Order: sequence, then structure tokens, then C-alpha cells
Amino acid sequence: MTFVDRVLRWLGAEDDWQRPRPRIGRSDWLVAGFSFLLAAMTVEALRSFVGPSGTSVWQQYLTLATAGLLLIFRRRYPIVTMVALGLHFFIACTWVPEVGYSFTYQMIPFLGLYSGMSWARERKAALMAAIGLALGFVLWLTWMFALGRALEGFNAEQATGRGLFSPAVGAVIYTAICNAIYFFAAFLMGAGAWNQARQHAAVVEQARIIQEQSEDLARGAVLADRLRLAQELHDVVAHHVAVTGVQAGAARKLLSRDPEQAALALANVEASSRDAVGQMRDLLGTLRADDADQYQPTVGDLPSLVDSVTGPGFEVDLQVIEDAPGAAERLPLPVGLCLYRITQESLSNVRRHSTAHGARVVLRVDSSRAEVEVTDDGRPLGNTSGSRFGQQGIRERVNALGGELDMGPRLDGGYRVRARMPLS
Repeated sequence: MTFVDRVLRWLGAEDDWQRPRPRIGRSDWLVAGFSFLLAAMTVEALRSFVGPSGTSVWQQYLTLATAGLLLIFRRRYPIVTMVALGLHFFIACTWVPEVGYSFTYQMIPFLGLYSGMSWARERKAALMAAIGLALGFVLWLTWMFALGRALEGFNAEQATGRGLFSPAVGAVIYTAICNAIYFFAAFLMGAGAWNQARQHAAVVEQARIIQEQSEDLARGAVLADRLRLAQELHDVVAHHVAVTGVQAGAARKLLSRDPEQAALALANVEASSRDAVGQMRDLLGTLRADDADQYQPTVGDLPSLVDSVTGPGFEVDLQVIEDAPGAAERLPLPVGLCLYRITQESLSNVRRHSTAHGARVVLRVDSSRAEVEVTDDGRPLGNTSGSRFGQQGIRERVNALGGELDMGPRLDGGYRVRARMPLS
């Protein structure tokens, strides 16, 4: 980025941001009124000890009043006011020099230029107007001294010639330097004020965006908790209800033919009910706890899960394959819980929606990933379509941990659910 580009960027020439334009308020009237009174007091003070001037009192006060009125619009219409006060300055210095060359009056065009660069929304237009005023000042100064108007009242007898320049050249240089300082000070201070307002607006906008993002994150966290609660409730309740229903149905059928098997099925119903109540209590305790110390099932609980599902006419085979002894026990808790819930939901679906008489669960753990595979040899039962929340929950659990999921019918019959979880 070149120096010119940096300057234009600082001036806001290429910036799309527009500073909010305020309405004319009490502060504008106060600034205009105070500027008029201060300039009028200065003019009256000069008239008290300086000889007669070439302009009347009413001309002087008319000049001051029009300048003050223009100053009222410095924030509402900054560019127009800046140009108008610049022209007012040229006119006052040319035809009402008693006012135009007074210090307090010159502060009014100074405020006009400052406000134009500070409040202008069209930055390019403001920059072009400021450049036009600068060029106009140079032309006006050249014209004034070319005609000798700037040296009116200059007493040649008092010119000692002790400086480096002749009286005329010295007067030109002195006037040019003073007015240049006025001009560039107002210009730079106004542009600096605009930059400060721009930075403040950027900070406010960032704070607003951060607030919105924080609210979105909070809503997302609540939604995630609700989703996790729904998944846990579905997995716990649906599994035990399915087991209870199947075992109760088996007990009803065996009650007259084989009382011992019926009693075993009812015992499984009782055990499954107690297990459901225990897991519900654990789940509620986890949701209410302030820490993560509450117990959560993991792959180490797969044997008890398999036992709870196994019953009359339905066998489940569990196989654990590890690349090192105890690898399954060292799985991270989120991975272990996810694999346990996937197995639980898959076995519940087999019992509720399949003609299978058994299922096979294989857990594979190595140094880079953990995998669970649940297969059966049955066919789908008619009129048993579920809510699909179970399979949706499986997909969400796998996606949350960046895993891979294969789920669907097998070519040689039956159904397969296989989930792979990375350990990195």
C-alpha cells in the first residue's frame, strides 16, 4: 500500500461507513451563539482602541451574525456549511477586514472546516471541497497581494527592513503561514475525529456481533443439551421397555406350558425394570450435577447389557477384540458411552422390529479407533415401524465424535449396524 493509499484510507475516501448525521440540537445553537458573542466582543474591543475603520458597525455585525447562523448547520449539513463558511471567510477578509482578520472570527471558518471533515458522510466530496477551498485560498491570496489590497494600511515608514524579506514579501509569507496552519489544523483534526468515530462504531458493531454470537451459542448449548437428554432418555427407556415387552410376551406364552421358563422371563422383566429405574436415576443425577463425576455406562458394561437382552428364544453373542489387553477399558468416556448406547439401541431394534432369534456384538479396539458391530439374521416384522428417533440418535452420536457409520440390511440376510470412532 502506497503512502497516498494510506492517506486516502485514513481520510475515509474508500470507506462505505457513514457517520450517523444528528439533528440540529441545543448544542449547535450554543456553539453558534457563543462563537458569535466571542467574536462580537473582540470586534468591540478592537473598535475601542483602534482608529476608525472603512466599514460600518452594522456591516461588521451582519458579517458576524451570518457566520454564526451558518455554524448552526455544521453537523447536519457539514460539506455545505464548510464551503459556505470558506466563502464567507474570503468575503469578510476582502470587504470587512476588521472582522475577517480578527482571531475570534477566524475560529468560525476553522470550526466549519473541522466539522466538514469530521461529520461528512460523503468522504470523497468532503475531500474535494477541502481541496477546492485550499486552492481558492491560494488564488485569493495571490489576487489580494497582486492588487496591493493586503498591504492597505501598511505604513512603509515603519518598515525597518531588518528581516530577511522585503516588507511586501514578508507580509505575504506571514499571512500564508498563519492561514495554512489554520487550514491544515482544522482539516487534520476533523479527519482524526471522523476516524475516532469510525473506530468507535466498529467497536460497537463488534460488541453487537459478539453479543449475537453469544446468544446463538447459548441457544445452541441449550439445544445440544435437549438433544442429548432426548437421546439418553430414548436409549434408556426404549431399550428397557422393549426388553420388558418381549420378556412379558414370552412369559405369557410359556406360563401354561413351561412355568420355569415363564418364571425366568418374569425375572428378566423384574431385573430390566429395576435396571431401567437405576439408569434413569443415574441419568437425572448427571443432568443435575455440577460436575462429570456421575457414573455413565461404557463398553465395560456391555456384558450386563447382553445379559439383560438375552432371554428365552433369543441369544446374544459378545466378542471383544483388542490389540492390547485392557484397551477397551481405557477408551475415552465419550467414545465408550457412544458405543454402549449404539449397541443398546441396535439390540432393542432387533428385539422389537425383527424376526431374529439372536444377535452378535463385536467390539474392536486398537490404537487409533474403536468399532462396534451389531448383526442379526432376521427379517423386518410388519407393522412395527418405529419413530426413527433411535437411528437418528445413532447418527447424531457418531457425527458428534467424528466417526463413521454403516447401517442397513446385509446381502446374506439380517441387519447390520457398524460404528467406527477415532481415538485421536
